[in-house]
Amino acid sequence: MTKSRPDITDCTQVLGFFCANLITTQKTIFTREEFIRDINAFCDKRLISLESHIVFDVMHLNRIIIKREHGFAFKASYWIFYFAAHRMHRDKLFSQYIYDEKKYIDYPEILEFYTGINREGNGALEIIIKDMDNAINEVSKKLGISNDINPYKMFKFKMTEKSIGEMKELINKSVEESNLPDKIKDNYLDSSYDQMKPFNQEIQVVMRDLSAIILMRSIIAASRLLRNCEYEDPIIKKTLLEKITLAWQQIFKVIMVIAPIMASKGYASYEGVGFVLTNHNLSEDNNEKSYHDQLISILLMIPFNIINWFSNDLYSNKMSPLIYNKLESEQNPILKLSLIILIIKQRPLKWYNYILHYIKETDKDSYFMSQVLHILEEEYQYSYSNQEDLQNMQALLKTIIAKQESDYNKLPSLRNVNMVPNAIFPQRKTHDNTP
Repeated sequence: MTKSRPDITDCTQVLGFFCANLITTQKTIFTREEFIRDINAFCDKRLISLESHIVFDVMHLNRIIIKREHGFAFKASYWIFYFAAHRMHRDKLFSQYIYDEKKYIDYPEILEFYTGINREGNGALEIIIKDMDNAINEVSKKLGISNDINPYKMFKFKMTEKSIGEMKELINKSVEESNLPDKIKDNYLDSSYDQMKPFNQEIQVVMRDLSAIILMRSIIAASRLLRNCEYEDPIIKKTLLEKITLAWQQIFKVIMVIAPIMASKGYASYEGVGFVLTNHNLSEDNNEKSYHDQLISILLMIPFNIINWFSNDLYSNKMSPLIYNKLESEQNPILKLSLIILIIKQRPLKWYNYILHYIKETDKDSYFMSQVLHILEEEYQYSYSNQEDLQNMQALLKTIIAKQESDYNKLPSLRNVNMVPNAIFPQRKTHDNTP
């Protein structure tokens, strides 16, 4: 009996079965005979007649499957996730396995493909919301640092030694009252402790126990999932974005805790995740001052870095209404600033109006206003932008300067804004040389 030649649907179905098996068995290498045998068994079970060797040959001819030293493998792992995502729509047991074993944390692409097939969550968002909630609570409980902590509240537009001291005092108090082990608290709080020496080994154990790596990977998976589910229930989308930003908040606290390690060593790592401080250079002539400057720099840039780490997984132009909705309802000042940084860096439709409103409502002498100025200057200087966005950035930069220099904590008049000289604009440093 002549078997049927496979079409696109056949290939998607049988490869979905095969790739699902690769994931559950954690295999990456296979022989041609194993491939044909497994697909034939799958077809026999479903009473299908198919020339399975043609599936293999087509995949090999198009270099989707390539030869390795001990067999064959998919050239790129995303092919495995793509076909396995199709299998999730057909096989409830496999779908349940991905969720129950939290394989989506290790392979966020699989849910990205899964939801991308029809742009709906198919129940995935509700599961991820529950898992994110558990991960957030786990990290928060082990840290024992209040979600309301705001080390920037005493900072002014221009830093002073007094405001820096107040910030460090607030952080020290939070660490002292936290659930961190006493040895770490002692090293963190003891002003006589030599920060140039390695932190006690116990810090590494604690960071592994914080479950932060699980939370960080969950943020990536949840962000990609939310980005793909445009037609999901808006209430569910809002809830998942709420969980994502709450997870940012926990990562903020983790970085705050390991900041002294990064300042002294230039890096900190735990559970396979490393943070490296760029341009780390502790002067041997003045270790204490260099350490102090590095520590303050790390603490000031945490919101900016969190957005740098996670925004590409979250953002698309279609998501701007959801992000604006979250911005308008957000009460935590650090999370609100994080969303503002995201908006400035991505510049979706209507971005200028939302940033202008934030400038209007924000204290002119605050850390938050200084960070908006910093991000706008950086984007103006280095980003590839159209003429309209550049003009909007110029207007916002002038507005911040005019407000900061005025005697009133309100939005300056257009006349006062126009009085700010163009000399305040940074020099553009992109290849297009746009003025």
